[in-house]
Amino acid sequence: MLLRQLLEVKEQLEKAFLAKQQIEQAEKARGAELQQLQARMAQVEQTRKKLEATNQSLQAGKKEALEENQLLLRQLLEVKEQLEQAFLAKQQIEQAEKARGAELQQLQARMAQVGADS
Repeated sequence: MLLRQLLEVKEQLEKAFLAKQQIEQAEKARGAELQQLQARMAQVEQTRKKLEATNQSLQAGKKEALEENQLLLRQLLEVKEQLEQAFLAKQQIEQAEKARGAELQQLQARMAQVGADS
């Protein structure tokens, strides 16, 4: 009977030992998995920081481009106004030249008439 009890205790100890080994292996595997996840999280965080810096840079570039576009638009409008003024001045000059040309023709016609009368 004592031998049987010893054998039962031995079997229980073996089962407990095997169970302990399985638990240790599972813990070791989970530890390795945890380390992989932590390494992956570190990579993700590093990538997030890089993307954040890139985003800030792009935002700054966008702001700068918008400001430059506004400046260019103002300059373009100023040039347009100057061109319109120059065009209107040119039209006035052309009209004045046309009127002077007509006056000149009238004067030449009068001179020719005066010359013919003399």
